[in-house]
Amino acid sequence: MPSATRHDFMSNLLLGVDWVDVHAIEDSLGEFGGRFVHRIFSAHEVECSNGSPERLAADVAGKKALTQALEHGELGIDWRNIEVRSDATALPGMRLAGKVAARARGLGTHDIAVSLSHEGNWALATDIAQVGPEELADTG
Repeated sequence: MPSATRHDFMSNLLLGVDWVDVHAIEDSLGEFGGRFVHRIFSAHEVECSNGSPERLAADVAGKKALTQALEHGELGIDWRNIEVRSDATALPGMRLAGKVAARARGLGTHDIAVSLSHEGNWALATDIAQVGPEELADTG
């Protein structure tokens, strides 16, 4: 297996960062209710959020950060095709479908890491997508 230099490794990472105002999510929930929720979130995300505007805002930030990382504009995206998931260790991850999944495949994405946080009125997400040959993921 070829070894990867730091430059090779870094050139195969795509980064997206976004933040969301929790009050904006609260306002949308109040004004549009279920229409807003079902337009943006999967059933899994709704269940995991327990109605928490902070959690929903973090999920939105994660979705938007992924569109940045994949250099995919937000226009025409079905936001339910980017699903924030948690594994058995409660670490967040992403499940992609539709146009976003096609974009990720087209870039050669083989790993996506996501970090979500919220504090006060803000939710923040950082997404890193690794693209290119998988052997670059193992830098020894």
